[in-house]
Amino acid sequence: MTAARLAGVAGALALVLAAPGCGSDEEGFASVPGMGGKEFEGAPRSDVRIDMKDIRFGPRQVKLARGATVTWTNRDQVAHTVTEGNRVYNDFTSPDIGPGQTFRHTFREPGEVRYRCTIHANMEGEFRVE
Repeated sequence: MTAARLAGVAGALALVLAAPGCGSDEEGFASVPGMGGKEFEGAPRSDVRIDMKDIRFGPRQVKLARGATVTWTNRDQVAHTVTEGNRVYNDFTSPDIGPGQTFRHTFREPGEVRYRCTIHANMEGEFRVE
């Protein structure tokens, strides 16, 4: 391998390793840019729709009223899941949600809820149930 080619490979590897949003914390949640902080804007909502599009949940942070039902709709061309909890303990998990399919869950207990897609490590979201 020539020195120029070796330098190019080393540079590309450095860029990949420096890319943000690819790690995970001790609970198994991916580190996703823009998920920092605990600012949940607006009044608690009781009927929430979350789109799974472009390998993201949107909106990512929502304030829920106790007893709220959330409906996730897959608007991607690949399957996703919705799993609350970490890699070891899951409070709930959906089956694979194919393109165009939905999944619903009702939140009855107050607190903060973190959820993720078990297929795509960079997909996560959060609710504050009041």
